[in-house]
Amino acid sequence: MREILFRGKQLYNIRETDECYGSEKGTWRYGSYVYAHKYRDGENGYLIFDNYGEHPIMCDKNTIGQFTGKCDKNGKKIFEGDVCRTQSFGTMDLKNYKTKEEFDSHKKYLVKKCKCIFDDETHYHTDYFYLVKWELNGFYPFADSPENCRHCGGAIESTECEVIGNIYDNAELLEVV
Repeated sequence: MREILFRGKQLYNIRETDECYGSEKGTWRYGSYVYAHKYRDGENGYLIFDNYGEHPIMCDKNTIGQFTGKCDKNGKKIFEGDVCRTQSFGTMDLKNYKTKEEFDSHKKYLVKKCKCIFDDETHYHTDYFYLVKWELNGFYPFADSPENCRHCGGAIESTECEVIGNIYDNAELLEVV
């Protein structure tokens, strides 16, 4: 069984007199998720209950995301809205090419078309970025089967990726996914 956990950015405290909060608007809150119809002053609310439901916190509905049940290679929990990076590595060997010009031409192709980054003359890596989201009955790109992960042709292992941010705190990451 996976842990059921949600996160959301705090809008304001439900009970503003509670001393235990001390955090400000925009703070990430973690816990159980509840939609409350006309909860406060006739307003619909999206609540995160932390500390086993003791402290309801009104959260921005656009930032609420569920924990995928997976952690990245550093042990960080992965939530909807996170951006993950994986890398692939390769090596070019000059002896596999007829000429140095052919070698250089292929290297330029890898840099331009495949966005490869050369670490030295022959070793390169490629970065792949994924926005974590619920899609086709699973969390993309960590689906249980290839048909549930249509974009990458199969699921990636969470232990192969690293959370580099999320689309709420790092809007610029939308450009790379």
